[in-house]
Parts: sequence; structure tokens; C-alpha cells
Amino acid sequence: MAMAWRVMRLGCLVAVVFTAASCAPSTEGYVRAVDLAGEFGLRVETDPLVGQVTLRGEQPGGVVEVVVSPGLQAALVNGHLRRLPRSTRYRDADVLVAEELREAVRTALLVSPRTLPGGLVRKVVLDPGHGGKDPGAIGPNGLTEKEVNLDVARRLARLLRERGIEVVLTRTSDVFIPLAERSHVANREQPDLFISIHADASPRASAAGATTYLVKETFTQSGRGTVTPADRAALAAQETSLNPGHVGAEPARGDSQLALWQVMLAEYRRESRLLAEAVQNRLPGQTGQPDRGVREAAYAVLKWTYAPAVLVEVGFLSNPVWEARLAEPEYREETARAIADAVFDFDRHPALSAGRPPAGR
Repeated sequence: MAMAWRVMRLGCLVAVVFTAASCAPSTEGYVRAVDLAGEFGLRVETDPLVGQVTLRGEQPGGVVEVVVSPGLQAALVNGHLRRLPRSTRYRDADVLVAEELREAVRTALLVSPRTLPGGLVRKVVLDPGHGGKDPGAIGPNGLTEKEVNLDVARRLARLLRERGIEVVLTRTSDVFIPLAERSHVANREQPDLFISIHADASPRASAAGATTYLVKETFTQSGRGTVTPADRAALAAQETSLNPGHVGAEPARGDSQLALWQVMLAEYRRESRLLAEAVQNRLPGQTGQPDRGVREAAYAVLKWTYAPAVLVEVGFLSNPVWEARLAEPEYREETARAIADAVFDFDRHPALSAGRPPAGR
């Protein structure tokens, strides 16, 4: 992704769909779609109604179908999601795609060696919950959630940056940021991951533990009723297509883009669960928190963020023991390091980068 998109190796047959996106004039790292088609002897088909360009053909090693579509920043490979490190965009009448697409096409036609996982997460948006006039939870001794969230997020940002990952925070100081704006920041930045940092509270002072949430598949929204995955896909297609940062984008038309978004959102949710599991595998063990597991919720920052997204509750401020721990800089550092380690675990997860068959197969 100018969004640092990952290449998802889900199989050997390739059909890819991407998006128009960056307004940057540089063409470094890009290749014209028509030139790429020529390299592999593929046909080029254009659908001017929706602005799609399809590269399609058969080779001795397999079948490849590459569909480039404005307004999306993803790739489908024969119905499976693929990602690239840079977004597809337009230059005058040309469609430019990331040069790494060559490898994806070649993989479809020729069996190539398996590569080691890792290095797929390049950009993360961190969201320190609450802030400004909204203190969030307040502990019995006066510690505010907004303070804990921001400090943990800053520490986490430092740890990720030390590993070469670009980090954007939705807030960097004690200011109030509306929930919708937090999702807008994430969608504008187009990250590989979105992580919202929070601290929990309960009427029971004994409540304790760390929890990580991903978005519910279906939820109820005021004014919209029940929102299904298909509804989210339609909203995502429209909202991202109308984003002025997408060059040449138009409102989504027809079933093709909606189907792409459904596949994309399903993949985001799968990856959200992988990340949530990675956090829960690290955070309780490294901080001593009880493990409250992975859960699903309809939190606003999860519902309207179009990326793999989780919300992490790092502990209960309402519990005097854990409030005291969360007030300690050393403990906040441990918490941030546990989440950073989870991001690195996620980045190396075999399900993200495996799929290219071993050499000789």
C-alpha cells in the first residue's frame, strides 16, 4: 500500500484486482499494466464503464487473470485476496501497477521456491483511545484511561519504528478525536494493521485481565438497522471510491466491485483474528494479566476501518491492583513490548505468506 500492501500467497493460479490510489507523480516501482501483459503474453481487455483493465491468458504453467480496478486497493487472485506493497494508480491514460506484480504473475505460471515469511507489515495506525474532554475510564486512585492509552501507544510506536515499520497515531497529545475521524485517519493512511489501545473498567473491583476484540461479522447500526458483510462491502466501496485521494475513482457500480470488497473485508476479518490471537498469546503472559481471550464487538473504530483491525484492552483501571501497575512506566513498557511482539508474530505467521509451493513440486 502506499498503503504497504502485502502479497498474500493463497495459491498458484492468479487473478488479481487492485486499486487506483496515490497522487504521487513518481513512477518508481511501477510498471504499465499493458507492458506487464506483454511480458507474459496476456490479452488486455478494458471495461470503460467501470474503468477496469483485465490481463488474461493461459501459459504452459497455468492460467492468469489480472483485473485492475480504480477505487480499490487490493488484489484478487482467482477470487482470493492478494496485496502489493504499492497501490495501483493512473498516469494519464495508463494504469500503473506495482512491479512486484510480476512475481505474482510468474508464480501463477511457473512454480517458484517458497520464501521465508515476514516483512509484510510495513505500516501501522495506532489509535490511543479517548483523549481531551473524554478521559475514558478513571481508576479509584484517579488514573485516567486516556493517559494510559497514549503512553502505551507512544511506546508501541517507538518499538515498531525500531523494526522499520512506519507508524501513524490518530492522536499524539491529550486531544479529543471523534470516533469517525479515527477510522477516517486509518482509511486515509491505508495501513497494513490498525490497533486501538484501551483500558477496561467494571463495576466489580476484582475484574481483571487483557482482552482483544475484532469486529463482529453482523451488527446493528442506528439508522441502518442490521449491517451485514454485504452492507459493509457496499459502504466500503462507496466511501473509498468517493475518497478524493483515489485518482480517477468513481462511485462503485455493479456487482464486481462489491464482490471484491466482500472478499477483501472477509480477508481483513480473518487477519484481524490472527492478530488478536497473536496479542492474546503475548500480552497476558508477558505482563501477568489474566487472559480474557479474543472477543467480537461492534466498536465504531472496528466497524468503519477498512484494514485488519483490533481493539486491545490492556487491563482494568477499575481494579486497584492493576491501576497501580498501569501507572508504572516500566509496566506500560512491558505492555507495549508485548503488543509489538504480537505484531512481529503476526508478520511471520505462515498463513500470511505461505502458499507458494516448494521448489520442484
